[in-house]
Amino acid sequence: MSTRMRMAVLSAVALAATVATMSVGMSPAQAASQKIETRGGGLIGCLTASTTTVSSANCSSSSTNLQRISHGTYNGHPVVQVKFSNHGLCIDSGAQRSGDAKVHACNSGNYQYLEVFNGSISGRKVLKSIGAWEHQGVHICLDNDGDAGVPVFWTTCNTSDSQQQFTFK
Repeated sequence: MSTRMRMAVLSAVALAATVATMSVGMSPAQAASQKIETRGGGLIGCLTASTTTVSSANCSSSSTNLQRISHGTYNGHPVVQVKFSNHGLCIDSGAQRSGDAKVHACNSGNYQYLEVFNGSISGRKVLKSIGAWEHQGVHICLDNDGDAGVPVFWTTCNTSDSQQQFTFK
């Protein structure tokens, strides 16, 4: 085999190894934009966020594109961090016990980690703040009333409440 041929083969192998390594390190949730659908009040919307608060908006809006980043499990439930694609901020419960859901710069703090429970409606998920539980001993989950532009908020978890149930799209 000529030197030129060996160099071409080695380059192809190196490129394949690089692509494989990058693909293994990136979960599907990080690879493509997704949406989290809301269904409060009988209306369908998707989570969106300004640079301060989370609300519900028309799902066709590009501001509803997000990444659902997996962080393993907690008490046997999946853990995700939600990062909005339009500004790169993450949902963060902060030290709240209730109130409007906020966004902040993404970090590894557990106030941004959401424990995912199955809701009482098939296919829907309830999103609970791990940080609020670990630091304050409160079970708070995202809640919405489904109206576009109305803030999504934190309230006491109830997996049977349809306004606390979201669908990953």
